Amino acid sequence: MSIICKNVDFTYGIGTPFESTVLQNVNLQIEPGKFYVITGQTGAGKSTLIQLFSGLLRPTSGSVEVMGVCIDEKTNATDLQRVRRNIGLVFQFPESQLFAETVEMDLCFGPINFGFSKTEAKIQARKALQAVGLSENFLCRSPFTLSGGEMRKIAIAGVLAYMPQMLVLDEPTVGLDAKSKEELLNLFRNLHQQGMTIVLVTHEMDIAANDAEEMLVLANQTVIRQAPPREIFHDDVLLQQTGLLLPTVTHLQQEIEARCGFRLQKRCLCADELAMALAKQKEVIWE
Repeated sequence: MSIICKNVDFTYGIGTPFESTVLQNVNLQIEPGKFYVITGQTGAGKSTLIQLFSGLLRPTSGSVEVMGVCIDEKTNATDLQRVRRNIGLVFQFPESQLFAETVEMDLCFGPINFGFSKTEAKIQARKALQAVGLSENFLCRSPFTLSGGEMRKIAIAGVLAYMPQMLVLDEPTVGLDAKSKEELLNLFRNLHQQGMTIVLVTHEMDIAANDAEEMLVLANQTVIRQAPPREIFHDDVLLQQTGLLLPTVTHLQQEIEARCGFRLQKRCLCADELAMALAKQKEVIWE
């Protein structure tokens, strides 16, 4: 299931004093089964872009094609329902969307809304809860008595419960402690390994460096680059233009090179790469 944007513009509040264009001439393609990271400075239009993917917003001009459905003002309710059934959109701070008396009721809402029977919905609720690493003991609890990390897992489980083909997440790790963040990232990695397409909006370059197969960089109201992380983090002009930071390991590499007076052959994006590169450099020095 792919997403194709061609020459997409989006403007809020057309014809009002609050009219504001946030996306212009956006062109991109999301392919099935890949792990994508969307990044860019605050206000670049990232959240607006992913809402176009699911049809929550419709382009002012240009085309957004999802599963062969062209999303515009003429798209009928049946096609939109099919798109939203397969694009699992998780907003920033999704725990704020929890509303039901119990976790089970919250988890069953999505599946029932998409046509599952109550029995099927309850089965899916248990599977989704297991997927996010929580026990069935949570089903009878109020979501509002849980910790922040647990609430976020429940909110994500509510999307997973109706089995979308693609999971699109807006800053899912923001505000979490290191343990909760790693647990969520491991969940996304496992889902990706099982064949699910992951599209993750984040400012955290370590996530992009370690997990993304492709990055989409937004600036000046458009996607200025779509490429693998290694290409992005080797492009100094792009990094300076967009204000993107280097991953922690790459920054550490530069510190080591500056202090030790040598330069490694390539920029390393993860700890294992840096360790191997330093080991090779040590062999060269001793020779």
